[in-house]
Amino acid sequence: MTRRKLITMAVASAIMVTAFGVHAPSVEAKSLRLSSKRVTLTVGKSKTIKVRGAKKVTWKVAWGSKCIRLSNKKKTSVKIIAKKEGSAKIQAKAGKKKISCRVTVSPKTVILNVNKVDKATVKKVHEILSKGNTLRVRIKGGNQSQRVNTMDNLRDAVGKYNEYGVRPQISSTNGTKSYNEWKADKELAGQYKWGLLLVKDAVKNYKEIMTGQQTIDDTIKDYIDNCKSVLYAEGSSDYLRVFKQVTGVSMETYKECQTKKTSKVQYYSKFGETGSMGLCPNNPGITEIKDWYYATDKDGNPIEEGGIVTDNTIALGVEDDRYEPGSHINTTDINNYVLRIGGMWKIPYSNVVFHYEPLKVDMDKVNSEIQKEKQKELNNRYALIKAEEEANKNWHEHNDPICTKKFCDLSSVLQMLTLQPLFSDGDDYTTYYVPDLNKIRAGGGAEGLRLAYQRKWMGVCDDYADLEMTIYDLFGLEAEKIVCHKCNHAWTAVKLTNSKGKTFYTENDYGIDICHYYTVMPDVCLKHNKNTGIKPHDNSVRHDSIYN
Repeated sequence: MTRRKLITMAVASAIMVTAFGVHAPSVEAKSLRLSSKRVTLTVGKSKTIKVRGAKKVTWKVAWGSKCIRLSNKKKTSVKIIAKKEGSAKIQAKAGKKKISCRVTVSPKTVILNVNKVDKATVKKVHEILSKGNTLRVRIKGGNQSQRVNTMDNLRDAVGKYNEYGVRPQISSTNGTKSYNEWKADKELAGQYKWGLLLVKDAVKNYKEIMTGQQTIDDTIKDYIDNCKSVLYAEGSSDYLRVFKQVTGVSMETYKECQTKKTSKVQYYSKFGETGSMGLCPNNPGITEIKDWYYATDKDGNPIEEGGIVTDNTIALGVEDDRYEPGSHINTTDINNYVLRIGGMWKIPYSNVVFHYEPLKVDMDKVNSEIQKEKQKELNNRYALIKAEEEANKNWHEHNDPICTKKFCDLSSVLQMLTLQPLFSDGDDYTTYYVPDLNKIRAGGGAEGLRLAYQRKWMGVCDDYADLEMTIYDLFGLEAEKIVCHKCNHAWTAVKLTNSKGKTFYTENDYGIDICHYYTVMPDVCLKHNKNTGIKPHDNSVRHDSIYN
């Protein structure tokens, strides 16, 4: 074969390879799998994950690089190192195939060795838990009872330090054996963090509502607007009074005078023995009175109210006191007749004037007088409500303990009253309830507190009870959750103390029931937990002066 032919064949082969798309084997993976799709790490810890289904992949942090870093990147594995609390996403790519892993980084648990409850320790506990970080406390020295007291004192001291009385929930890790080690895990740390934020927010809202000038202005405006719509409204007693004062007739009479009437005239007189009645045999020439609206006497003197007759059952008859036994009265003489109204003979017929047009009154004058009196009343009410609201604001600013004292120093009665909006879906001064049945019910715990603080909480009676129990725990209050299967309902009963040291149980059923001055005995709570279906009101005891 000549050199020329060899070159020609080589070129032809190259052209054929290009034309028919002959390629080298692909390195792209058909499917990728990770050894872990979700990883949870504590700050400072690490974990290696591997990929299957490819001989080589490229690794990168898709987002969250502040929380993690990647080390020891190899063809099919990588080491994840947690740097900071948060979340991140790692991505592995082989050809066009991608797969990812979600990483959650939890804060490192801080360990505190406590010999005594001092300011530095209290501050440290608050700073750690207020960020939602986990905490482990080791109490040294003392016997079992003393270590329990030390932890109780630490909780109380933290509640005083944060000034809102919110106590950290720290549980013993070794049961009742020694009580020398305690821990606030992610849930309990979250309860302190979100519970403190929630209580602060509720107290702030209360103070703004009770002492804010905007609230006073809005209250006055709402009150006056309501007064404008009801004061001197048509048909009200004030409106009717002014109408009669200006026109001389009542509204009822005025309306009667706008209707046409036809009266059939009846003739009565006395004949024969005293007391006998009979139809008048002689017709004086009047059979009926048509199309009249009202009647007065000739001088305009009152016949009925305002000098007006509106009764369309009037009748004519011989006047009673002109009859003498044995005599005959000329019944054809119209002057011998009187107008009978309501069964009584009152006005000589010849002195009655019938009006054949509706009664007219000066409504412009009526409305003008009503506006004058209405404005005068509004001015008086405005002055009164403003003085009342200003006095109320002044009292809250200078005398209301919720506004003048640290929240942690208040009685548990006042504390729970301030947190009332957390327990109710009604129209309190603010509400944390979101009426959206499409959302997942929240309940209590750290998540419930978080959603309430963010105004995203949603739930029903059982969820309210769980949220209430979580809040009671934060304040160290003794309480019971009451479940009634018979009435398909749940609520709580909590033991409170007022400023005079008087202690009592009261129920919390969509709101603290302190305003009803009732207490609920502990045995009632226990009965309810046995599903008796008896409401606490049925076994309540009257308790006076609970606010004091």
